Amino acid sequence: MNRFFGIVYMVTLFGLGEKVLSQTPANELMLRVDPRVELLCIAFRLADYPEVIDTLNSAYTQRIDAHFQKYKNHPLIEDIRLLLDSVKKHDIEFGYWDIPAIAIHIRASADWTPVATADQLVDDIWDNRTWLTPRRMELIRAFYYDSDARRFFDDERDYYARAEASINHRIMHLQKTWLQKYFGMAESEAYFAILGLQLRQGAYLRVNAPHEMRQTFTLFPCTAFDRWGLPASLDSLQIIRSILHEYIHAFVNQAVDAYESQWQKPAELILADPHLWSLMKDAFYNNPRYLVYESLVRATSIIYLTRHHPELISLEKEITAQEKWGFYWMRETIRLLENCEKERNRYSDFYSIMPEVCRLLELVSGRMRDGKYVSPNRQ
Repeated sequence: MNRFFGIVYMVTLFGLGEKVLSQTPANELMLRVDPRVELLCIAFRLADYPEVIDTLNSAYTQRIDAHFQKYKNHPLIEDIRLLLDSVKKHDIEFGYWDIPAIAIHIRASADWTPVATADQLVDDIWDNRTWLTPRRMELIRAFYYDSDARRFFDDERDYYARAEASINHRIMHLQKTWLQKYFGMAESEAYFAILGLQLRQGAYLRVNAPHEMRQTFTLFPCTAFDRWGLPASLDSLQIIRSILHEYIHAFVNQAVDAYESQWQKPAELILADPHLWSLMKDAFYNNPRYLVYESLVRATSIIYLTRHHPELISLEKEITAQEKWGFYWMRETIRLLENCEKERNRYSDFYSIMPEVCRLLELVSGRMRDGKYVSPNRQ
């Protein structure tokens, strides 16, 4: 499984009547606390899972314990203990990312059903989706009601809003309308940035349910808190880089997929370069499709940041860094995208740019195949 590692308040963190939770609006591009993630973290904490047991955020932890400790032997908690014992006994990998992964595969509504059955989920990079059994969903639903978790979350609403605002007011807000105009098309994915108050490591997660838009998530961890219990460890520039990167994927990926037959062969030839492969073989983009995705996402990110925040980054340093990671053609890609942007009548959206991108990849692969393409970091 791959791991990686917004001041606006959520209007309806909790629904009314029978509705239990409502999900944050997609593509809001701000960090939000997700009650589903918090609830699953609480359950695993009660089951003594070490990844969510610490004293970094002591006041929040004390409030959790005061409300939930009496449910330490709830059937859900016993089920989680059995699950943890089983994965340990059978040497099955279970990590911190599995907790939010379970959470995001639950619909934020009263029925607490999975977004899809395990066999319907495709290519969502979560190896353990089979844990979303009907019985476990029933136990999660029962735990929510039996523990009166809604009252706890309602009591924490102000704290969650303050935690979100402490970060969102200081990050550079992305100009979403500029990005939408730049690409000339709608997003094909629903992106969410989650503030994980109980997890100390970040993760990239996604949900691919049939007949629904793909949902992608970046989980931002908290490794330090101030005296008011507000996150104090998150770097503003890194947050905006991550959100920008994943949001751009919602535009780029659909255009890349539409031209697979044209970029497949050159991308394979590029990856066949021994030195490049040595740099990329252990990365998640060590296959032709993700190589092309990442090339264009990273190039567009650089274009956006150097235009909107030139005081924070250096164009030359950004390009050099990408070249050292194996994207030897980054400078040419940026130049191509900027040239196409100047000819809007001809290149009205990102789909129309893709033939030019494919030609560039053909050129790059030919140079590499003939030994005429020397990466800047090998000169």
